[in-house]
Amino acid sequence: MTEEWKDIPSYPVYQVSNTGFVRSKDRMIKAHSKAGERFLPGRIVLQKLGNNCYNVSLKNAEGYTSKSVRRLVWVAFCGDAIANGAYVTNSDGDIHNNAIGNLELKQPNPANRAKTRRRRIKERSAKDPEFPSVYSTIEDRVGCARLGNQLLRMAWT
Repeated sequence: MTEEWKDIPSYPVYQVSNTGFVRSKDRMIKAHSKAGERFLPGRIVLQKLGNNCYNVSLKNAEGYTSKSVRRLVWVAFCGDAIANGAYVTNSDGDIHNNAIGNLELKQPNPANRAKTRRRRIKERSAKDPEFPSVYSTIEDRVGCARLGNQLLRMAWT
């Protein structure tokens, strides 16, 4: 497979390849005030492992952001915007292989939402004994409210 480079949407200075590499483009940048501009050659961007996938730090007008390499490859070569909640996975399970042929777009299973919620409640109640893991009656549930991350208990009269 020959390596093909495409521009990354919303990051005009960077390109992504169909084999899973990200590079910056050759460009002219502002140098010191007296020197004017200077040529900056493009280079391969360092990929860091995090959240079970490789990420790169990219800069645009708003500043630096960390982006998943496999999501960048998918958006650049498939042209599809990734819907909210959808995720890109490696077909063979190898996180080092971010080639376009190895990527697939998946939708989350709605049946897993309740299971994930129960697991998070169980973990939170193990850390914080004040956090109610199971409500015995509806009155117990009505007596609790959330404000941000804080659990508020209210006395109902």
